[in-house]
Amino acid sequence: MENWKIYREDEIPKDVYIGDISYVEDNNPVIKLENWHNGRIINYIKLEFKNMYSVRVFEEGMALNKIFEDIMKFKPDRRKNVIYEVEDGDYAKEVRKIVGRKLIGTKIYQYVIMTENFFFEIVTASEPVITMMEEKAEKEAYFTYWENYRLNKVDLIFKHLEEPVYMSKDESRHETGVEFTEGEYHYKYLLGDGLELIDKENKNICIDDENYWSVLTIDKDGVVDKEIESYATLLEYGIFHKMMEVVPDKEESKIFNADKDKQAVCVLSFNEIKGLHIATVAWYKPDGELYRFTENDFGSYEESDDDKVMLRFWLDITEIDETDFGNWTVRTFLDGEMIKEDSIIISGNSMNKIDTKC
Repeated sequence: MENWKIYREDEIPKDVYIGDISYVEDNNPVIKLENWHNGRIINYIKLEFKNMYSVRVFEEGMALNKIFEDIMKFKPDRRKNVIYEVEDGDYAKEVRKIVGRKLIGTKIYQYVIMTENFFFEIVTASEPVITMMEEKAEKEAYFTYWENYRLNKVDLIFKHLEEPVYMSKDESRHETGVEFTEGEYHYKYLLGDGLELIDKENKNICIDDENYWSVLTIDKDGVVDKEIESYATLLEYGIFHKMMEVVPDKEESKIFNADKDKQAVCVLSFNEIKGLHIATVAWYKPDGELYRFTENDFGSYEESDDDKVMLRFWLDITEIDETDFGNWTVRTFLDGEMIKEDSIIISGNSMNKIDTKC
């Protein structure tokens, strides 16, 4: 039966870590653990394994899935401890069978390392070399967000962090500094109303797991400023009562009747396109609450495109509760920057007549 023992309990701080693995000479693994708090690395630990026989890595969600319960004995609370030595471990037994005579009479070690993003299992001939990285060679990057419309709160979201990073407010701007080690980081802004936007000052954009991110690269000298040629021209814009294959010359009424209209469709078209771009349309209820937002991408970094690209974003009028009838705000963003602010009126036959003079 497996016996899990907390490994070097007094040496490794108990906390929640982000894990990363790389391989060095003779294909031996090096696992780095980082503990972040509000954009700063609090603990940074390096584990070097030599004479490694086998390693397997599971994404955190898969490791806790029931389909692995017969082969994985992970403890669910990673805040209690991050590294365990497993005596008489099943994984080590499997390795012995595969390697065969070479391991007869040889002591081998099995370790389990649990982080927020990955679970690692390692079978090796020796204990790991653990280095507490006091000198982390951190580089600080500064982030500033501002927009014309009033925002009470803006936070930073990083893909590798579980919690947002707080940004302090200075008049109309939100600012923060974040410490990094060398590497590539994916981030975006989380506005106080729930809207997520990429950084309008950063043209380096990526699509990862069907999410859109701004990309920040840090090297030994700090932030890497990449020269990226990127542009797009808004050619046409309108909000219509149905899906349009072309944008009509005549502007339609922006009053929508929930008893007759099924959709409000925001149509955008762009040309003179170079680089990857993200368009976002956000729909706000009369009380200012964000109802929903949707994103779409167009263009690429490989080649420019002079052809017109048309995007459609729609609001399902039939799902709107009559308590939310009234004057809705529609904000359109290109690469995180607001390019249009519009309004529509949603009403019903039973609703009192709305004064549309404005």
